[in-house]
Amino acid sequence: MGASVAVGGSLVLLLSMLAPAAGAAVHANTVFGHWTSISNTSRGPPTARQAFGMAYDPDIGAVVVFGGQNAGGGALGDTWEWASGHWHQISAGTSRNGSPAHSPSARWAPGLVYDPALHGVLLFGGQNGYISYCGASCAFSDTWLFDAKGWHRLSPSASPPAMSPGTQMVYDSLDHYVFLRSTVAGAIPMKVVYSFANGTWTNLTSSVSGGLPSGVFWAADDIHDGYVLLFGNSTWTCTGTGATWAYHAGVFTNLGANSSKIPTAYMGSGAIGYDPLAQAVVMTGGYTASCQVVDQTWMFHNGKWSDITSRVGTLPGRWDSRLVFDAALQADFTFSGNEAMTGGWNSFGSDTWMVHL
Repeated sequence: MGASVAVGGSLVLLLSMLAPAAGAAVHANTVFGHWTSISNTSRGPPTARQAFGMAYDPDIGAVVVFGGQNAGGGALGDTWEWASGHWHQISAGTSRNGSPAHSPSARWAPGLVYDPALHGVLLFGGQNGYISYCGASCAFSDTWLFDAKGWHRLSPSASPPAMSPGTQMVYDSLDHYVFLRSTVAGAIPMKVVYSFANGTWTNLTSSVSGGLPSGVFWAADDIHDGYVLLFGNSTWTCTGTGATWAYHAGVFTNLGANSSKIPTAYMGSGAIGYDPLAQAVVMTGGYTASCQVVDQTWMFHNGKWSDITSRVGTLPGRWDSRLVFDAALQADFTFSGNEAMTGGWNSFGSDTWMVHL
């Protein structure tokens, strides 16, 4: 932990829950320090998809996956857990009811993040159609919680508006709330920032300073450096600047000098998450300005990006995947995504990978 980071009570709680589990089983084929494919099991994996929600829940000791988009462009509404080396679908009759009557409707690109205050995985929004055609009518503004008992729809007194794809939702362990930044469906220039704490959404848009970054970003809670880290600035057309921003205590800061550490063609849509053992943000995959998939892995530590591909090896290039730290595996964990070599979405994967840093 960097000396500049003030450790509050809820941050200590979060770090303790992310700590390696005692006696955690590690897959037999693990190569420490290299991306390793985890063999498929008879209980899974989930069907191939992109733009799903994924978060690690330390209370149930599992990676939770919800929804996504299949290769036919349809929205998915299934819930899965990865634990003890197996995928397990949560459905009616299980201890955590994931039947359609008790879970969010089918959607892709939802915000999904573990909320330590609620001891569960928080879901917001998503869409089941292309907003460029249907506007806000195919986007959602509902809030759900998934915990040891299953899905529960929450009823906050106010909610953010329906969001466009590329919504970033991450738990800000220093500000002690879930941070959400996105653009409003059907009104792309209208950027918004919200927080979620004590069961309430609060609109922070008018109070934040430093300038709201434009474009689509991907975010992680950079506990070591003391802010929420955002990277990307794409426009969904393989254009953008590959910019790096930080957010803390209502202030956005453009870390422009560090953006040059990322190849200028690297636009975003990569899988990104915080690794508490490496004390760094890890990012893999994404696409370039020519819509080529990326098979590199990068690390952000002490305010700087570094390419660690030669150290950890490569996994098949992909974009619109997700990455989380699995405390039971003591590893960064990623699943599925769009593996088409160029723009398009007809080559989704259903493969699972992990790496120990």
